[in-house]
Amino acid sequence: MITVELFEMARRIAGVAEVELEAATLREALDGLAAAYPALVPDVVRDGELAPHWRAGLNGGTWIADPDQPLAEGDTVQLISALAGG
Repeated sequence: MITVELFEMARRIAGVAEVELEAATLREALDGLAAAYPALVPDVVRDGELAPHWRAGLNGGTWIADPDQPLAEGDTVQLISALAGG
């Protein structure tokens, strides 16, 4: 089981701050998220990948973009809009 934390618009669209999913890759996590919250498609998730203005963090320390990025039991993926600034 992994946890996906939703921030900014993704949180507002889905109506939840985090989701627990079974996923072995980022693509599986995004597909599971899209299935559970179809309103996230296509603005946040598109065809198993993040929409262009979204970024994924892994365990609060690494940015990941490869949809085939392996995920391990207990990982946390953060979805953050690149348009939010910093």
